Amino acid sequence: MQRPKADGSGVQVRMGSGPTGPSVTIHYTVVFKARATGRTFSVEAFATDDFGNEQGFDPVGTINVLPR
Repeated sequence: MQRPKADGSGVQVRMGSGPTGPSVTIHYTVVFKARATGRTFSVEAFATDDFGNEQGFDPVGTINVLPR
């Protein structure tokens, strides 16, 4: 993923509550470029399961980019 204000260099997915459980934890590594400093970005998630059911885009949080 290459975006004008950020670079996502890695994603790690860990199963949270098992194959039939309702949750999963996803860890993203995102590096923001200097021009994103001081901005707030909305984060949304979209998910599908093994049966093709879909959910999203749902708001899941925000990212505030602080100066280094």
